[in-house]
Amino acid sequence: MAKKTEKQTQKPLSKRMTKTLQVMEALEREEGTSLDELTKMTGWQPHSARGFLSNMRKKLKEKGEDSQIVKHTRDGKAMYKLEALEKPEGKDNA
Repeated sequence: MAKKTEKQTQKPLSKRMTKTLQVMEALEREEGTSLDELTKMTGWQPHSARGFLSNMRKKLKEKGEDSQIVKHTRDGKAMYKLEALEKPEGKDNA
């Protein structure tokens, strides 16, 4: 049996970016997105989708972005949404 090279086992960068962009677009919707919607959209397991959201929260915070991923409940389901950060009055980023 032939060994798979690293290049064969990794998905192309464009595929990974497509899923990332799909998730970010879903998070930007007015109503946000549920974990079920994320798993159906990406084919990820629930724990993988939650891990992705956790990593995105961390990256947004590290980069000092003006938005954050928030979790809320709608109709008994956990929903996730990308929302603008509320900045304290009188504080500048300069």
